[in-house]
Amino acid sequence: MQVFDKALSLDLKAFLFWSAVDMAAWGGYFLVCYLRESAQARVVRALNNDLRHDLCCQLLQKGYQDYHKQDSGEYLSWMTNDIKQIEQLAWNPFFNCVGRASQVLWGIVVLLSLHWSLMAASLVSALIMWALPKLFEKRLEQLGRLCSERQAAGVSALKDLLSGLDVLRFFGQKGRFLRKGGQASDQIEQSSCDLSCGKSAADSAMGFVSVTIQILCDILVILLVLQGKVRMATLVGASNLIACVTNGLHEFANLRMSLAAGRPYFEKLTAERQETGPVRSLPPLHDAIRMEGISFAYGEKPILRRQDFIFSIGKKYALTGPSGCGKSTLFKILLGWLPGYEGKIWLDNIDARDCTAEQLQQQMSYIEQDVFLFNTTIRENITLGEEFSPEQMERALRDSALLGDLARMPQGLDTVVGEGGSALSGGQKQRVAIARALIHNRSILLVDEGTSALDRENAELVEQSLLQNPDLTLILISHHLSGERERQFDQVYRMQPCQQAGTRYSEGENRMQGLKDELFNLLQAKGARLMGVADLKGIAGGALTTGVSVAVPVPKEIVRDLQTAPTLAYYEAYHSLNAQLNQIVSAGAALLQERGFHAVANTTDTVKTDENWRSPLPHKTVAVHAGLGWIGKNCLLITERYGGAVRLSSLLTDAPLPFDAPVEKSRCGGCRVCVERCPARAFTGATWTPGIEREKLFDWKRCYPEQLRRMKQATGIETDLCGLCFAVCPYTQRYLREE
Repeated sequence: MQVFDKALSLDLKAFLFWSAVDMAAWGGYFLVCYLRESAQARVVRALNNDLRHDLCCQLLQKGYQDYHKQDSGEYLSWMTNDIKQIEQLAWNPFFNCVGRASQVLWGIVVLLSLHWSLMAASLVSALIMWALPKLFEKRLEQLGRLCSERQAAGVSALKDLLSGLDVLRFFGQKGRFLRKGGQASDQIEQSSCDLSCGKSAADSAMGFVSVTIQILCDILVILLVLQGKVRMATLVGASNLIACVTNGLHEFANLRMSLAAGRPYFEKLTAERQETGPVRSLPPLHDAIRMEGISFAYGEKPILRRQDFIFSIGKKYALTGPSGCGKSTLFKILLGWLPGYEGKIWLDNIDARDCTAEQLQQQMSYIEQDVFLFNTTIRENITLGEEFSPEQMERALRDSALLGDLARMPQGLDTVVGEGGSALSGGQKQRVAIARALIHNRSILLVDEGTSALDRENAELVEQSLLQNPDLTLILISHHLSGERERQFDQVYRMQPCQQAGTRYSEGENRMQGLKDELFNLLQAKGARLMGVADLKGIAGGALTTGVSVAVPVPKEIVRDLQTAPTLAYYEAYHSLNAQLNQIVSAGAALLQERGFHAVANTTDTVKTDENWRSPLPHKTVAVHAGLGWIGKNCLLITERYGGAVRLSSLLTDAPLPFDAPVEKSRCGGCRVCVERCPARAFTGATWTPGIEREKLFDWKRCYPEQLRRMKQATGIETDLCGLCFAVCPYTQRYLREE
């Protein structure tokens, strides 16, 4: 106003002076703005970090079950999307208002100096702008809550989709990947769009009210000028001051609406921080862990019922039994992850309910089936940031059979494993997990199929090292133990599913389960790798209606070569594996006969095919009913573990052995690799279902002569062997990639 006033009075010297003052003031203003923005950026960084720290504390306070109620993708959304929404809806508007506050106060003071009515108008404006956001707060809060929930669900869906990309590729489901990815993306963006639109509508309404107030105040200034109560030069300055005040009040109103939209994010992310001191350690155990009458259920589904176990310190135990019988659940109870069990657990004379999960885990290490590795070096994954001596590291690497792998890695212990351990094989990941457990020197080691991905030689080395360690209490889960390995344990607990475990068995029923265990141990010792018992009533004729299916894998080096052409090595392996299977099922039949039952081994000498390439009871039919796998589009048995690279055999008996669950659905999905690679075009591409006729899956009259031609051309031997259709199967390829 002074500059404008001096210009009107033609006072050049005063005009230049006030112009210089004005420029200096603006320079100071922009310097203050820079300092404010820099400070704001640092404060926002600290606030966001503090929010994430509170969230981490909140997650640490959750128990195992409570934490796993939500997908990790939701927690990831909390730490990313929700934090950014809080920054946009709370921090940025707040700091804008801090800057505006001084302008509003200064403007009101100056307006008061001009005329009391201008200050009164400003105060009335402030009251209106403060009350108006109440009209929009509830709706914006609803939109904010909906946006948070939908973004968390969208991020979780994207995480799940990215994790399953390889599966979708295998089965030709690229379209599903794009479609589901688009749906998840739109779920994230639509919720954000709805929130932005709702906030924009409220902002527009508030902006209109703000402009209306400013116009009314400008009219008031004009009236004051016309009445001679303020100078003409005040017209320009007062208008700017009124705009400054009303815009500042508009910012305050926007802050209230933003905070309303952001309230659901604060409710989710902020939790009372509980500072805890160091966990009091339990004394070392000297006697035993006793589990008495343990029962547990997931919801209404019982898993364990009145089970008793004794694990003496320093001894070695194995838990065996079919899937679903509670072996892994038992471990989680021991680790304190599932506190909702019934019964008593005694650690020497200490009740486990008086211990925290952290105290229990100080005594134990756990090697689970699905090993998790951080995306850092092997060293960091083993030590988890703690310091260990070279001797401790050397011993852990040796006892986990990891030294040989490290010798082949240029970076050794400093090799980065990749996301989820993607740079390592399944066996290497499990060896790292075993080394991690051993180096932290827990006296009790819980191993859940911890050597399942190791080759036989390294599995023997690791298991032998664990079994021979006198300071270690070992509890190991295994679906099948060889007779020789079983004898090395102090005790083997054979667990059964809860519906059986909770029933009073007759002496005969208990004897049949024991006979099945004995039979499987024998078959495995003879070389069987997959085994199952099938209910063949209505399928097999006569009195022998219990089928026992066995499978042995075709060696990987032989399967790899079959992708090009049949080989002499495959011809020899085919016959040697058949001979091995003959011995396996013959030994099984002999055992059942010794126990007083009728049993017949379906050896290659007894099973014949007719002129239509059919046998009375195909081995793959028994295998499907015994739960070993399903029939693929190549009309062969496909297994989860080995794909189609297996040779099969079976035996029939009248022994009432407990049955395994049959496979009743194909898992081939949309995959057509075997169909498209077949040189005879013998496969129709139809999906197998129980009872489907063979002719709807493939034409043997096309297949047979092509097998003869390819084998004769490749080896000079005239026989019906090819192997291409199972060698290219994605499940077989997964078997070939495993160590």
